[in-house]
Parts: sequence; structure tokens; C-alpha cells
Amino acid sequence: MYIIETIPIKRGPSKDTLSYFHKDPLTAGTIVSAPIRGRLINALVLKSDSISSQKMSLKESPFALKKIAKVKSGAIFSKPFIEAVNASSDIFIGSAGSVLSALSPKTILENANKVALSEIPEKKEMPGVVSEHLISQDETDERMALYKSIIREEFAKNKSVFFCLPTNVDVKKVGKILEKGIEEYSYTFHNGLKDKDILHLWNKAVKEKHPIIVISTGTFLSIPRNDLGLIIVDKESSRHYKLQTKPYIDIRKFAEIYADKIKGRVIFGDIALRVETMWRFRNNDLSNILPPKFKYLTGAEVSLVDMRTPIDEEKKDFSTLSPEIRALIETTKENNQNMFIFSARRGLSPTTVCGDCGEIVKCGNCNTPITLHKNASKKIYLCHRCNNIENPERKCLFCGSWKLVPLGIGIETIEEELKEKYPDIKIFKVDSDSKKTEKSVILEIEKWHESPGSILLGTELAIPYTSSAENVAVASIDALFSVPDFRINEKVLGIILEMRSYATRKFLVQTRNPEQSSIKAGATGNLLDFYRDEVEERKGFDFPPFFDFIKISLSGDKNTITKEMTVLQEDFKDYAIDIFPALSMNTKGKSVINALFKIKKGEWPEKTLLQKLKTLPPKFSIKFDPESFL
Repeated sequence: MYIIETIPIKRGPSKDTLSYFHKDPLTAGTIVSAPIRGRLINALVLKSDSISSQKMSLKESPFALKKIAKVKSGAIFSKPFIEAVNASSDIFIGSAGSVLSALSPKTILENANKVALSEIPEKKEMPGVVSEHLISQDETDERMALYKSIIREEFAKNKSVFFCLPTNVDVKKVGKILEKGIEEYSYTFHNGLKDKDILHLWNKAVKEKHPIIVISTGTFLSIPRNDLGLIIVDKESSRHYKLQTKPYIDIRKFAEIYADKIKGRVIFGDIALRVETMWRFRNNDLSNILPPKFKYLTGAEVSLVDMRTPIDEEKKDFSTLSPEIRALIETTKENNQNMFIFSARRGLSPTTVCGDCGEIVKCGNCNTPITLHKNASKKIYLCHRCNNIENPERKCLFCGSWKLVPLGIGIETIEEELKEKYPDIKIFKVDSDSKKTEKSVILEIEKWHESPGSILLGTELAIPYTSSAENVAVASIDALFSVPDFRINEKVLGIILEMRSYATRKFLVQTRNPEQSSIKAGATGNLLDFYRDEVEERKGFDFPPFFDFIKISLSGDKNTITKEMTVLQEDFKDYAIDIFPALSMNTKGKSVINALFKIKKGEWPEKTLLQKLKTLPPKFSIKFDPESFL
């Protein structure tokens, strides 16, 4: 008889491990059906011990062990993957079961009895072999060419490759590039596949004797290839790598941990890597394949337009479009070219303030700043957080004034002016208000490409689906700087560089912040000053990469959660902790209070603090390295 230690496979909070008994030892990675709270759940076997070796602990146990109900399959995950899951559960302060669930396709977990088992033998331990952590900072075409060469080198060494991307859109786009010439050994997983197709492709990839490349999001990192030698994490700066459900895993960090367990290589690539990543490179924590690029050239003519009105110049009627953009639109029309105009925000105006007291107009439901939109023929206020709609004929809730002033440029404002000034030009629009499905986005962009002399007006939603255009303009980017996020500068830089790379003839950025380092760096393609300024600024505030942060959030009745957070602060009095109200309520209109721990880089996970955090009730939301402190 054997004691079987398992991880419950589910997203919700649970103990790290649960123990059962079984007549036979079970291999780590085996899926079993086990009883918990009166129902059967899937669980992953961590290890097996004979009951004879555990007699003392069994005598002292306050409860009797239950029996494994059914062995559903053999080891469907590799040993290094399970080890990486356990290590990650400490980093992200979650259960190993929730980490495993987040990194494994639901189709595979629910069909464990139909999943093929790997026939490739586990790697033998090689003394002295260590993992390599590398970077590749270059333009997309150059990175892809480099990756193709590296993938073939890995194949020659009988090693497989996992190519990780942040979104399914990226997977489909990049998959077409990387598969060429090696289609027989390429396996691309995305959300367009049906469950039966995922299962078929998974089993085929597992049984393939030749080294393979898997192209997918982090969800498929669990695919068991004992010959895995390289993980490539491209578009490394994308925020989509951070999962939005517990335990809020960062796929980039998991990939690095997994590479250590397989003693392989991990490559982080992007046109502009995160500030933290470049800081690590500068401090020899990461190496490079080729020297990273800090200066990007372009064949397009680049213009940076200052939209501020000089003090000595008479103010004219407000226009969202500068004379330079208008001239570029005329050129686009006359020469039957295509033009992409980018707007950072949806709606008419991203922000509205009271003209008397200066208070920002906020959602009555969740207290988030609301955006002015045009719905059919009437205007409305729409909250982009909880989708609450409010009448624009409202007073300031702070002082009661009717004088509400819309500020900033939204995509609808640009659209209105384009239609008014250029009624004979076809305008196509892609944002989450007008295009609700991926199919509708693709169709809209195809129509634009097929219509010479037309304009595509889009938000960030349009960027991954677009490839190139003769003329590209950033009409609205300044609104992003109002976002309370210390990483917003690198986000702005990434957007402008991406847009710049699409332009084949002319690229234009209009802004009221022409001296802002991220805008200058994006427009000129010169990144050195940007990285230096960002690192110095973060150092002054003790921000990452110099410190790690852990944020605990609690929502509910304001008085109740205030008392509970006061108790929490006392419980953690031995640690530096700040308690403060969140910038806005949650989507259900409940108050939110945050607690923030600051930990010196390299000191996490700290065992005592980790133990205390893991014992907190599920109502506390815990995030390691949160995107926003507020």
C-alpha cells in the first residue's frame, strides 16, 4: 500500500497538496480521480511513498486517508514541468494545482484518459550543464530570421523548441512565418481549434519521434517533450503574459524557471524589451545571442508634430488633426495609397473634468473615470471597466456644477472630423466598440487593404492584425500618460515603435509631449536615452527592477474591509507594508483597499512571509509584481 501525494487541478484556492492511498505506486505526472468534499476531482500525482515509511506521520494525522478513486492515465506531464509548477507556486503565492491548471489546456485535463504518453526517454542528468538565459532585441523581421536559424540548429541537436507568444492573434500570425519549410514538425495551438483538434494535435506532437516546434501561448507549455531544449518568449514586453486570474502567473517568469529545470535555453525577444529585462542584461544576469539593437533605421520619412499652441500665437478652432496629418491624408488619397491612423483611446473624449472644481467625472458604479461616447445620434458616458452607462446631462458629484469639460482625443472624435473634412474618403474603423469578434476585425482590415486611397482608424486592437501601409500616423497617444502605471512609458514606446515599423513611406506622431522620452525614442528609433532615463527614475522610487512588490487587495463594504486591513497590517507588522484605498471600486461597485509589500530584488520568495501569505483567506487577492500599485 502506498501514500500518494497529489495536486488538485483547479483554478480556485486549495491546499498545495492532498494525500490519498493506493495499492500501487504511481508515477509523478499521472492523472487520478480523487475524492474531495463529497465529489471527485482530477488530481496530479507528485510522488508515492510506501505506507511503512510513513507509519509515524499517519498515527499523528487527525484524519484518515481516503482512497484514490481511479487512475485515469499514466504520466501526461514531464517531471521538469511539474518541478517548475511547484517552484512557481511559491513565486506567485498560489497553490501548485492552480498553477498547473493555468498552464494546461482544459481539453487535455478533462480528457486525461485519451492523452498519449510520451515515448521519448527522460534526459539523463548531465553534471555541470546549466541553463542559459538570453535576449534578442531587434526588429520583427530580423528576429524571425534569427529564430528560424536557431530552431534548425536545435533540430540538428535532436532538441525540440517551444515558441511562446502572448496572444492567439500573435500565434496565428507568427505560426505562418515559422512553419515554412518545417511544416511536418510544426505544431501550432490557438483558440481557433476545436477540442477534438487540440487533442489530436497534442497526441501527434507527443508521439512524434523527430524534434518539433510548438507555437502557442503559455497554456501549452505543459506539453510533455522530454527533448525540449529551447523556449523562445517573443513579444516579451506584452502585458498579456500576465494572467488575469488566480494565481496571476507571469508566463515569462515561468518559462525561465522551466528552462532551469530542463537545463535548456530561454530567449526573450522584442523590438523593445522591458526595462527590467534590459537592466538584467546590463548587469550580466542575461546574455545575448547578437548585440541588442538600440538604434532603429527606417526607410519612411519620420515627423514629430508638436500640437501645443505657442504663447504668442492666436488660438484657432480646435482640431484633432494637425496640418501635417491633413496633408498626409491628401497625399494618401491622391496617390491611391493606404493610411493607418492610431488612437490610444476609445470614445469621443477619454476624460471629462468639472470646469469649476477640476474634479474628474467618474462612474457612479465603480468610481472609475468615465469616457464620453456617441451612441447612434446621442452622447453617453460609458465606463470601460464595468460597462455602466450614464446620461451626459449630469452634474459634478463633488460641487454640483453643470460645467463639465471633455478633455483629450478619442477615436470617435477623430472619426467625426475625418468624415466632416474628407467625406469622399473611405474610412474603416477597428476598436472594441465597433468590432466585437476577431472575424469582424480581420474582415475590416482586409477591406481597407483592398481599397486604395482609404484610411484605417484603429486602437491597440488593430495593431496585431495590421502588417504595413504607405503612411502611418499616431493621432492620439498622450491620453495614456494619465494612466497610473509606472510601466506606461515602455508601453507607449512599444506602440510607437510597432506603428513606425509598419510605415513604408511616411510616419507621423502628433503630441503635446514631444520631449517625453518614450515618444522621442519611439519616433527616432533611438532607445539608449530612454532606457537610461527609465532606470534612473525607477531607482529613485525603489521600483522594479530594484525591488519586487506584492499587492494584496480586499473588496467589500468600506468600513468592514478597513477593519480587516487594519488587522492584516498588525499581523504583518514585522514587514514594511503600506495600506491605502484603491483608485477605483471594483466592477460590482464595492470599495477596494490595497496593501503593498516592498521586497529587495533577489530576496523573494522569503520563507516566513510566504507561509503567512499562503494562509490568508481566499477573499484576499494576492499579486506578485502587479502591473499597477493603485
